[in-house]
Amino acid sequence: MKNERICGDHTANENDIFCGRVEGNLTVKSGVKLINLGRVFGDVKIEDGATLENRGRIHGDIYGHGFADVFGIVEGKVLTDHYCIHKDSIVDGTKYEQDEKR
Repeated sequence: MKNERICGDHTANENDIFCGRVEGNLTVKSGVKLINLGRVFGDVKIEDGATLENRGRIHGDIYGHGFADVFGIVEGKVLTDHYCIHKDSIVDGTKYEQDEKR
């Protein structure tokens, strides 16, 4: 999935580092770790047992039962059961001054 432009919804079925753009919603399947260095123009669903490490930009919400590790920008909300929003990340217009974990 590296350096691709994907038009429409996409599902990450294996561990990967993504540097391109998804023009739709993205699902990270259970057991998969996806590192996002690119842009997602939609929401991201993280299934139970999956991890999304966001170092890029997401133009929507992150939700689901997996783990969201946020270093970059999320224009929407982080609504996962477990997350870590790191210092200097921006979520829903707010810049975080310290790490926040749940």
